Amino acid sequence: MIKLNCEADGNPVPNITWTRKNNVLPNGERNATGDTYIIQSATRHDAGQYICTAYNDVGQPAEQTITVNILYPPEIEVERAWVHSGEGNEALLVCIVNAEPHAEVSWYRDTLKLDTNERRITEVRGSRHTLIVRKVQASDFGNYSCVADNVVGKSRAYVELSGKPNPVKINSNKNGRHQNNYNISWSVDSYTPIEEFKLFYRKVPLPDESPLDTRTQGQWPKKPPTRNQDNEGYAGSPIYGYNSMRNEWNDVILPAVPSEQFTHRMAYNIRGLDTASEYEAKVMAKNRFGWTPMSDVFKFVTSATPEIVASNPKYQASYGISMTSNAEARDLGSTSSYNGFTKRSYNVIIFVVFNTLYFAYNTIV
Repeated sequence: MIKLNCEADGNPVPNITWTRKNNVLPNGERNATGDTYIIQSATRHDAGQYICTAYNDVGQPAEQTITVNILYPPEIEVERAWVHSGEGNEALLVCIVNAEPHAEVSWYRDTLKLDTNERRITEVRGSRHTLIVRKVQASDFGNYSCVADNVVGKSRAYVELSGKPNPVKINSNKNGRHQNNYNISWSVDSYTPIEEFKLFYRKVPLPDESPLDTRTQGQWPKKPPTRNQDNEGYAGSPIYGYNSMRNEWNDVILPAVPSEQFTHRMAYNIRGLDTASEYEAKVMAKNRFGWTPMSDVFKFVTSATPEIVASNPKYQASYGISMTSNAEARDLGSTSSYNGFTKRSYNVIIFVVFNTLYFAYNTIV
């Protein structure tokens, strides 16, 4: 508790008003009256200049300013508790430190205090303290902490520097266009190439339903998954780990498409779904440094009516899909050309072959 007193003499007796320079009072009001102003349970946010004004309608009001300094131990806020980077890139680990009096800040890797060198430097701008790691190496990945210390106390906050991918973002339309299958697409940011994805999905349980054993949700399949021979992909076949338990998560392991891009995109066609039903899905991604955390749960609904397909569609093949129309493929994010011909293409080929044979026969004769 802080107690501020203000005494004033005058005839008639002056009235005293309290205000705060460039701010409201701690209780949220713009002013208060009385000889004494009390700040209950003061925090660092209550520091500042408090103005006592005395007036009695005779002459000019008299003012006196009281500066309140509140000593407190360091308070640390990390800008990002998890920082993604890649080999050869630069990483910034940031701690925002507030303290009174000023705190000394040091950086640690696990329990080892770090010294600066040509690849590792520190930068201070106001309350912002930054550890800059240049030309990141695999050995740089791990747990870091910033420690702030002043005469009142000591605080520590943690930051992880990781080569694992960022969390996956699912970006499909939640309203499906097909009755029994759904095209789901997602993206993930990673400096290191993605090796594989793992997709989980299930039908959303009704209010009166619940999984038989929620402890197994989102875990790896109990039995070794088998490859599905009916869905050939250009980067290998998906591996399925279906779960026969009611409302349990099904999972599919999908080899990633090789890419050097920072943002990796993927799509998959989930089949065998019920018509006009709500499902939920989540995705994980893996690079050589490990798996991402599970993505946020994404909910989608299959169509209640069949899709009207054009009479002469051009076909494309997408990972996890045997064949799909152009309208369907547009939902997929990443597709590859289907190695088939339209009826018109066959007519052109037959015509060219026939003319070639006819010309060769006349040349011989």
